[in-house]
Amino acid sequence: MLQKYLENEKRYNYTTPKTFLEQINLYRKLLSEKTEDLKGRIARLENGLEKLKTTAIQVEQLKVVLAEQEIELNVRNIAADKLIQV
Repeated sequence: MLQKYLENEKRYNYTTPKTFLEQINLYRKLLSEKTEDLKGRIARLENGLEKLKTTAIQVEQLKVVLAEQEIELNVRNIAADKLIQV
């Protein structure tokens, strides 16, 4: 790009210390913004995974309760069928 500038404008383009320092500061700023963004995304992902684990545990507990209630329901259905047949 500098070679093209030299050919077109017939002068050299130098990077001054000031623009170099501005570029470094811009890089630092972008780096810190992206780091904070990624930290937020990581925290959100960890919270989501924790909620999924909690939900999975609750589902397993509800399956146990459902199995117990199905047994009780079958017993009551059998008793109701006996009453109806009488």
